[in-house]
Amino acid sequence: MVQNTQGDEGSCATATGEARRIMEMVTFRKKQTVDAATLAQTVRTVVVDDRVASRAKLKEEPFRDGPPSTGPGLPKNKVTTSLYTWNIFQIWAIIPLDLWRQFHRAANVYFLIIIVLQMINAISITGGLPTVAPPLALILTVTFCKDAYEDYRRHVADHAENVTVTHQVDLVTGEVKDVHWQDVEVGDVIEIRNRELIAADVVVVESSDPNGLCFVMTANLDGETNLKQRKVHTDMKHDPKDVLKRGATVQCELPNNRLNTFEGTYRTGTASHSLGAENVLLRGTQLRNTESIKGVVIYTGAESKIQMNNAAPPVKMSSMTKLCNVETLWIITLQATFCLVAAASAVTLNYRDDVKCNMYIWGPKDNDLSNWDRANCIQHTNIGEDKVAYFFIKFFNYVLIFTNFVPIAHVLTLDVVKLMQSSFMENDLKMYHEFKDLFGVTQEFPMVARTLELSEELGMVVRQGATPARSFPRALA
Repeated sequence: MVQNTQGDEGSCATATGEARRIMEMVTFRKKQTVDAATLAQTVRTVVVDDRVASRAKLKEEPFRDGPPSTGPGLPKNKVTTSLYTWNIFQIWAIIPLDLWRQFHRAANVYFLIIIVLQMINAISITGGLPTVAPPLALILTVTFCKDAYEDYRRHVADHAENVTVTHQVDLVTGEVKDVHWQDVEVGDVIEIRNRELIAADVVVVESSDPNGLCFVMTANLDGETNLKQRKVHTDMKHDPKDVLKRGATVQCELPNNRLNTFEGTYRTGTASHSLGAENVLLRGTQLRNTESIKGVVIYTGAESKIQMNNAAPPVKMSSMTKLCNVETLWIITLQATFCLVAAASAVTLNYRDDVKCNMYIWGPKDNDLSNWDRANCIQHTNIGEDKVAYFFIKFFNYVLIFTNFVPIAHVLTLDVVKLMQSSFMENDLKMYHEFKDLFGVTQEFPMVARTLELSEELGMVVRQGATPARSFPRALA
């Protein structure tokens, strides 16, 4: 009975997905029947091998909320995954952004509050001097340098990808020239050769395979290493020269993050051909077992499907950092409890007459010993008559006295340890792998620590059949 229910649920899910796909197809067909002004707001139009015309079409597109926010259409193919833009004009904007990220740590917020309390003369035990400020500034500076180094490595990786070479085809002269990925624009015709990565999302128009087939590995998209088949549209592969010509147009969906669906139409002067997901190669995939293909670029840069699936970089925290935040809050709670008890005891004891008259505790008022009178000693104490105000003053006094409950060095220690840990991992030969493929090409797979904050999470990865080390990050703490 249970098995039948699960089967029915699976059938319903499949039917729902198919119905949604059909509805999207119908909606796309309806969009192509409206006037030109409305069409530009709902469908992308790409002019083959004509950058000027393609740019004009892209400017008519609407702004699209993200992440990432795009539109009007972006013709450039340059991609930036780093958090900050490092130049002399924006360095002052980087510092507050990094401070905002650093103050997601409970310890940093705690010590910032301590600095503020130390500057209030009524409760300060340091004469109004923020003695915690220098060590906190040192910690923030060292952490900023670590974040800057990590972001610099992202810049290096972005640059290496943006200057990767692909091959642009001029349909008028037939010339094929090498260009960088960042110089590819919507509407360009590019040639991808065997084992090369795809520079942008392209519609396959021509293939070296007689049947118009090609194969891609999508490991960068979904982690799968098995090859997936893509093909030239059946009606287009018989006479590619008539199809792949300057001035033809591709009408397709506006940029979106759906990796497995696509709807479009390839139009020449005499015919139109419907396009689907099997006719599109996505940026980041690798052409395999095919000598070469030619395609028309439809989505570039931040509008490519792989980038549309990359949300804004979050503030990443490892299990250890989260555990430290929780433990810091528990320590602060314990400290606040001690301060409450101590402040309540101070109010209870210090307002007793026998305690008030002890000059060795309070000292003479205004340091004047000439008018000291034990019978009137209340006037010479400095605690005032407002017990509530005195309670809060003593509470914050004890907060400053018990500041070292939370060790200020542990934040810096964790950052330095993670930096050294990532260096050890990247230089560990046991974490480096290489092999020669069927074509004799050496494939290298070094260990790369892209986010230093998550280095200890590597302990969550275990061999097949082994017991998961779920308590590993906790054990490190």
